[in-house]
Amino acid sequence: MPPIISRLLFAAVQEPLLLSCGLLAAWLSLLSIGPIRRFCIGVFRRYGATAATAFALAHIALYYGIIAWYLSLPLLSGEVEPTIASVSWLVQQGKPLYHTLESAERYSVLYGPMAFLTNGFFLRVLGPSLVAAKMASTLAAAFSVVFLYASLRAFAQVRIALFFTAFATMLYFAYGPSSYLSRPDPMLLGAVCLGLLAALRAPRAIAIGLVALCAGLSMNLKIHGAIYFVPILYLMLARHGRAVVAWTLGATALVVIAPFLPSNVSATNYVMWLREAARHGLDADTFIHLAKFGLFFSLPVMIALFPSRPGLDPPFKHFGWMLLATSLGLVLFAAKPGAGLVHALPMIPLAIVFTARLATRRFEHDGSWEYLLQPTRLGATLACFLAALIIGTVVEYKTVDRINHQASYAALVLGDLDTIQEQYPGRTIGMAYGGEGEQYELTFFRPSLVFDGHPLLLDAIAVMEGQRSGRDLPERTYEALIDGTIDIWLVPKGHEPFDKLNWYPPHPALFPPEFIETVRANYVHDASSDYFDLWILENDTRTAQAHDARAVMSP
Repeated sequence: MPPIISRLLFAAVQEPLLLSCGLLAAWLSLLSIGPIRRFCIGVFRRYGATAATAFALAHIALYYGIIAWYLSLPLLSGEVEPTIASVSWLVQQGKPLYHTLESAERYSVLYGPMAFLTNGFFLRVLGPSLVAAKMASTLAAAFSVVFLYASLRAFAQVRIALFFTAFATMLYFAYGPSSYLSRPDPMLLGAVCLGLLAALRAPRAIAIGLVALCAGLSMNLKIHGAIYFVPILYLMLARHGRAVVAWTLGATALVVIAPFLPSNVSATNYVMWLREAARHGLDADTFIHLAKFGLFFSLPVMIALFPSRPGLDPPFKHFGWMLLATSLGLVLFAAKPGAGLVHALPMIPLAIVFTARLATRRFEHDGSWEYLLQPTRLGATLACFLAALIIGTVVEYKTVDRINHQASYAALVLGDLDTIQEQYPGRTIGMAYGGEGEQYELTFFRPSLVFDGHPLLLDAIAVMEGQRSGRDLPERTYEALIDGTIDIWLVPKGHEPFDKLNWYPPHPALFPPEFIETVRANYVHDASSDYFDLWILENDTRTAQAHDARAVMSP
């Protein structure tokens, strides 16, 4: 691809509204010319339905293909994935999911317990591996498409349901890999789509059980997950009445409580970490970003509303107001530093169902899709479609290219870690952090060490969260360094140990100078592998004596 075209496409991704407006102006200019307008309308009238169906099937197949491809790779690509994979396995081994503020470890993050228990289930059943660590999220992403299609079939023909399902996957691509990475978002997506299906099509008793299950799961993935179910509960209210909503809310409360029953999942500590996250504040710059993309993702709804006659039928009456209220509520969570647009991902199925129902109501009223061929509406529809296609394609192309590059050396890094463990049997090994970019991505393989039984003392994401909240590393963490909880630190080759910036503005050094000095005072750069420098505990005898001294002094 020529560099100038590449730069233009990547710039367009950052300005989705400008791209949409530009495409709309271009289409309206073309359609204002009589012969071109007649030709376009003739083509769409004759081939539009067939072309839309073929495109829908191809795009859905592409989405499934990328999910399957990513699942098959022995790597984790997202920044949060290694944290979730590592902690999920630790919990399966009996370690606390949410440790205290004074704990030597720093690995707890503010995701709800089901983000770890679901992944831990697959790690337990399939055996701990980087592929198994992605199973829960990729399955949720795959089934979300099925659930959305089945929801649309409650009122739409097969072809219409297929097209709108494919349009949803186009919008998913605009979020990069967030809809299928090993993180809470794909599971939120699956829960929202299943909740929609239950609210629209399931009998009363089954709807109560499924919506409660999905709503409780969502709240135990991210605490604000309840917001996504406000429109779904409205559908339940319109179909079944207030008593059913009350039963659903009661059952949801039970689902929310259930994950905290195991002794190593502390509700008290979870609430404590949520309070810490509340200290992050809001990021003013994020509001502009949210507004641009929020309006872009609202375009399908706005196009369907113009004109909006005939009105919507129950249970969709006032559903749009519920969507608006939900979107405004999400802003408070999405505008937090480190959050962002991904919080709106589960809103896509809700908006798609609403848009599809508006469109099909017009079809039912007119008996055909001729209204879509009016030049203004046709131009707006094509502009929205092409903008979503361009943005989704560019973002996903960049994503696949990056993942493919990571895959080119993944097996070599895993082999390197195996060799290190063979050369140092019986020694505890931890992944340190050093450098940015590709050097930092080398640390994404740290779950393989945890899977092999090594401790997790420091997770970069958890340390970033703590620093943003104004929490320094506790004294016990320094003691763990001196005591030799980790015998060998692996540092990306050629970098200083723990020389890493925090991603939160203003991007300070993640680890304070006194921490790095403690590492240097107790560890020496004694060897190197293909990808890592090995910083090895300098004096095992001193460490053993320190342990003996504490044992003597203990009551």
